[in-house]
Amino acid sequence: MGFIKFNSIRQQFTVRLILVISIILVIFSFFLIRYNNESAKKDLSQQLTNISNIAVVSLSTALWQYNHDYVSDYVDSLFLYEDIVSVQVFSEIKLIKSRINPNLKDKDIEYFKNSKQFILKESNIDFNSKHIGRIIVVMSYNRIDQLIVSNSTLAIFLLCVIIFAILITNYLLINRYIFNPVYKLKASAESIAAATKLSELAKPSSLPTYQAYVCGMRYQPSITPST
Repeated sequence: MGFIKFNSIRQQFTVRLILVISIILVIFSFFLIRYNNESAKKDLSQQLTNISNIAVVSLSTALWQYNHDYVSDYVDSLFLYEDIVSVQVFSEIKLIKSRINPNLKDKDIEYFKNSKQFILKESNIDFNSKHIGRIIVVMSYNRIDQLIVSNSTLAIFLLCVIIFAILITNYLLINRYIFNPVYKLKASAESIAAATKLSELAKPSSLPTYQAYVCGMRYQPSITPST
């Protein structure tokens, strides 16, 4: 497939300007989205650590006192965090409370451990240095993934707006203040060149005619009248 041939300098300038700006914006958007993604996942991991640490402190006394109602209410309250999808609290011998997002009710802990869409933290619960249970909290990256898609869509939309703005700017400003004067100058130069060429063509054509006329008068034989 051959290269695209442009008909004017203005088209070449516009296309190259759009390409340069588009490449810069795509690279900038890629690194920005990647940074935001890593930052959001880091914040989610820190949030999971904080939630687990608070739960360990809050549930230690309840498990020691066999206050399972408090444990159940506490687990339910954790689902106020939109990223939490599963919480399980165990005593030393049995499961005390388990709650999971209805959309994931058929998934077990091994699924969450092996999936890259979730982050899991398991913490031991102690009371007076004695191990009495454990808690498992699972959080989802779904909100972060949706944020990435939203940011990518916004970046594409802004890229289209900027390209459209470049086209308008090129048509209204650059075309008026740069290319129109250049085209006028080019037309003037072509007119001058055409006039010069015509004058050069006119000079040689008149000289032979004049010389032929002079030579004809000089060498014209004399005619003697007959008697």
